[in-house]
Amino acid sequence: CPVTFAMDIVPHKLIRAIHLGLKNEVLGSDTIWICASCETCTTRCPNGIDIAHIMDILRQMSLLEGMKPEQKDITMFHSAFLSSIRKYGRIHELEMIMGYTLKNEGPAGLIRQAGMGLKMFLKGKLKLVPRPFLPTSRVKDIFKQTEGKGLR
Repeated sequence: CPVTFAMDIVPHKLIRAIHLGLKNEVLGSDTIWICASCETCTTRCPNGIDIAHIMDILRQMSLLEGMKPEQKDITMFHSAFLSSIRKYGRIHELEMIMGYTLKNEGPAGLIRQAGMGLKMFLKGKLKLVPRPFLPTSRVKDIFKQTEGKGLR
């Protein structure tokens, strides 16, 4: 995993904690929120475990259980991430990070990050307009199906 340096419980130990039934430790872990869902772990797992999918399920369970991660703004980021997917069928980084920053830090946060954003834009890392994604209606259907189940 490329982000284990920031995790409080590394993925293989988190899976073991699940086996041991350590629900509060697992759902209260910052690891489930730090996971980048890059699927490196899933690809490399010698036991064929879809760890990235498990992390996503654990995030949803944590929200449903009302668990509060130590990093207070992580659920706000998660919400902004899902909101972008709901709207565009994929991530539109510029709008997502602007919305998150406004909610989290207000206009001062946007001003503080403007320099980095401009550098990323000039290097082609941020797009002003989201790339088209044809199956957006299918993604919206998935969100509609899960709305009544308490999932965000």
